[in-house]
Amino acid sequence: MVKKCSLTRIGSLLVCCPLAAQAAGIASGAVPDMKMHVFEAPAGEPPLTDSRENSSGGRPMHMVIFTEPPSGGPATTHQGQTISLAANGPAVAENYQEPEHYNDSPEFQFDYYIEGGYRQDDLDWTIAAPSDSPDVVSELQWKDVESAMFETGIDVTYADHWHAEGKFAYGQVVDGHNQDSDYKQDNRQGEFSRSYSASDDGATIEVSGGLGYHLDIGGKRFAPRLRLTPKVGYAFHTQQFNDTNGIQVIPALGHFGGLDSTYEATFFGPWGGLGTQLFLTDRLSLQGSVEYHWVDFEGTGNWNLREDFQHPKSFTDEAEGDGIVASAGGRYRINPAWTVSLSADYQKWKANNKGISKTYFSDGSTGETRFNGVNWDSYGFNLGMAYRF
Repeated sequence: MVKKCSLTRIGSLLVCCPLAAQAAGIASGAVPDMKMHVFEAPAGEPPLTDSRENSSGGRPMHMVIFTEPPSGGPATTHQGQTISLAANGPAVAENYQEPEHYNDSPEFQFDYYIEGGYRQDDLDWTIAAPSDSPDVVSELQWKDVESAMFETGIDVTYADHWHAEGKFAYGQVVDGHNQDSDYKQDNRQGEFSRSYSASDDGATIEVSGGLGYHLDIGGKRFAPRLRLTPKVGYAFHTQQFNDTNGIQVIPALGHFGGLDSTYEATFFGPWGGLGTQLFLTDRLSLQGSVEYHWVDFEGTGNWNLREDFQHPKSFTDEAEGDGIVASAGGRYRINPAWTVSLSADYQKWKANNKGISKTYFSDGSTGETRFNGVNWDSYGFNLGMAYRF
């Protein structure tokens, strides 16, 4: 038998509830089992509206859940969610929240990081004779100088765009060697002296700071997206070499004792660069950077076995030049606070303009000659962690 029902309109929907069930519930005072059938309103009929309609065009409906009473006991009700019904859109719960994104940030964002790694340096320079002939009278080369590195720094982002950075790096030299050659003729001909020594002590120090502006390509909240950061700054780089355990091979005199010479090479000046960061996911990103440096070079040597030189400053070298610093790596964000990183660095420097070498003799006099230039190449690898606060 088909039960009769009463129709109630909600928006563009018709709801049918069995009359017999309603009557039974009223007579007994209990809540009966009920069925609800939903029908689309006939085409052309406008939906009913009243003052309770929300801003999306749908009417609010409160959900009430009836629980079957045990052994004839009274029915109980449970309060449910308030939802919105709209004829032109899906129902949306009022307590819905956006999913968390790890790249969300407050107005000021601070990332403090520490890194440890390995670096290898090669550095060489030459000077000419006071008369300019020979054009290379002396040449010093430090090769395969290995250092254990430690770096710390902070990156600050303001309003998700303005960027400031600062870093300090220290390296302890653990291995390396030096070659010192002298020539009688131009073009490194007529070598009359060559010695080797160990360069397994010393240090490297780097200090750098910069300002930049983040340019985001793609949505700010979703990956993948690309961030470009033009930057400018100022940097200071120095290498301190300590040469010991000398051996003379031209002429073949063998080992000689007492060698404890030092040379300090410093590059400093402004730079401009570009940083890139590709966010593959909310957690994983790849980054790279390149910097061009305009530098002044200063070198200071102490040849402890030369009795005709002053100590501790036996001579100084000066020149102007430039350098390239590049890095590439990846980062993985463990949680909103902690990130791990792996990177590789490369540096190439030269200073061969306006070079002057000045010697300080033990009798108080000084002498000058042409400093032909200095070359410095470096590469390294770093593993680090960053904390965001």
